Amino acid sequence: MVLFDQLYAYFSYMRIKDHEYKDIVEALENRGFTIDDFDFIKKKGWFHLIRRSSSQFFSFHRKLETQLIQGEFRDSLTYRIKTDSGSEETDNWDKTRGTLEEWLKAL
Repeated sequence: MVLFDQLYAYFSYMRIKDHEYKDIVEALENRGFTIDDFDFIKKKGWFHLIRRSSSQFFSFHRKLETQLIQGEFRDSLTYRIKTDSGSEETDNWDKTRGTLEEWLKAL
């Protein structure tokens, strides 16, 4: 956990939410990975987790939209997910975390 704690400031700078950071770290630790196994990149709103030894990747983009509907502001949150095997979209973090865990399991 000590090595992953070093990432916290970096993840905060990249505007990764605390619960997203904790879930990513937990998923990596549960599979026995270290921070040296991956590159962590944030570019144009996308967070990329790239495995150094194979260039396999997991990426997600969190998009919050606010719309004015009938005089009320309504927020909608969308996660776009991409991996080396495809892409999908969901409206919750739990599905994104599940896709990350499946991707790590397949490595």
